[in-house]
Amino acid sequence: MLTNNGFVERRKCKRFHVQEGGVALVTLPGPHSTTVGDIIDISMNGLSFHYISDTALPSWASELTIAMAEHKFYLRGLPTRSISDFEIAMTPFGFLSPRRHGLEFDELTLEQTSCLEQFIINHATGKA
Repeated sequence: MLTNNGFVERRKCKRFHVQEGGVALVTLPGPHSTTVGDIIDISMNGLSFHYISDTALPSWASELTIAMAEHKFYLRGLPTRSISDFEIAMTPFGFLSPRRHGLEFDELTLEQTSCLEQFIINHATGKA
């Protein structure tokens, strides 16, 4: 199916917007290696989030934590792989810019799948 932009939609699951306060934490090996961003949308196959950085996140596999502090939700250790990472807009600061990162979930355990499903039911809003 074609999107409004004329691109072919490759996603297999419906995406949903996430309520304000949904946060993605991507952890890479090494010290001081966690990137935090606001979740834009989520599905059972992956999610996308906004973050601010001077460079794109690496494309190799990383670990993801999904958090919603206000509701005391914390899902840690989700295996992922990077699908996309691009600058959203140029900024006058020159060195830091807003970016959008897309992740696909790798094999999730039954418990992770169940928790992810509950997160979508309880903290996601209309279709993205």
